[in-house]
Amino acid sequence: MDEYTEFEENLPEARTSGKTDKKCPSCGGKISYAPETRKLFCPYCDYEADLPKEENEPEIVLEIPIEKADQTTANHNWGAEKKTVKCKSCGAASIYDATQISDVCPYCDSNLVTEENTEQSMAPQGICPFEVDKTKASKLFSDWIHDVWFAPNDLKTRAVQGALNGVYAPYWSFDTRAMARYKGQYGIDYEETDSDGNTTTETKWYDCSGMAKHFFDDYLVPASNKENAVLIKMVEPFKTAQCKPYKPEYVSGFSSERYAIGLQECWKKAQEDIKEDEIDNYIEKDIKKHHKCDRVRIKTKEVRFFDNKFKYLLLPLWLSSYRYNGKVYHFVVNGQTGKVEGDHPYSWIKITLAIIAVLAVLYGIFQILS
Repeated sequence: MDEYTEFEENLPEARTSGKTDKKCPSCGGKISYAPETRKLFCPYCDYEADLPKEENEPEIVLEIPIEKADQTTANHNWGAEKKTVKCKSCGAASIYDATQISDVCPYCDSNLVTEENTEQSMAPQGICPFEVDKTKASKLFSDWIHDVWFAPNDLKTRAVQGALNGVYAPYWSFDTRAMARYKGQYGIDYEETDSDGNTTTETKWYDCSGMAKHFFDDYLVPASNKENAVLIKMVEPFKTAQCKPYKPEYVSGFSSERYAIGLQECWKKAQEDIKEDEIDNYIEKDIKKHHKCDRVRIKTKEVRFFDNKFKYLLLPLWLSSYRYNGKVYHFVVNGQTGKVEGDHPYSWIKITLAIIAVLAVLYGIFQILS
């Protein structure tokens, strides 16, 4: 029996390991996962405890071969009773503990939310727990808004921050070995001097061909199609090497978005992105490795993928918004690294003055040179 067959057979049991009602044994209050201590914590009586460890609990998140996807994606057991709340405004489907009360969407702050059936919410294989707590995330936002370029002078004092929501965002992670057969050219520069003594740089091109290889480890594709997906992409990367096998305790006190884009669609996107944006770097390196050259051209390439595996991961984000002059702006904080990205208003007076200053400098340089 290989490790993947064994993993699939034990999947339901693995998902329910460490099941908890998340009630404090000391005072009966609700306990949550605390990023700063990486323990379960009760804010009412300061009780804390390590996360329970079950017998035969896996130490790492196993990748699953994509050809076995149909056998594994049928699992919907999150290890604790859940409910799904869907936003009528932006369409986000967030997953909470069944006893958790939420009437506001963590993505757009809309209160147009309705409860839905959670039976088809696939449980994740792995999770990167929060390392940045709510207090630190709020401080990072304050620092960020203080330093944004071309913002109105009163932005930091008049911006009214909304609720800061800890959300686990859904991602498909792929491991794949990409092999690219290519045809191209490498160029060697040389100098040529004309009859007037003017020297120019010319390039002589030579045909070449070969095969480039690269192993892509944890190539992430977000499984969300939200309007703020651009902001979420900007706070990457995540430290996926620190992902843990999913346990319900990690999401205690947080919400988790249900994936909106399926495995096969995201795998197709991963292949397209690697072909268009990633593999050219390795082709260029391969050409330069075999030919001492100054320049490279890629004419054709044929890319194939082998040993393709996937993981369904939950990655931590702090999401919020703020208001300025009656308009709402969104921001995101990476729950692992603390990287902040967000929308903000611009001061057109500052932008105009900056343009005038640049033009004045360029005019001064032109006057000196002339």
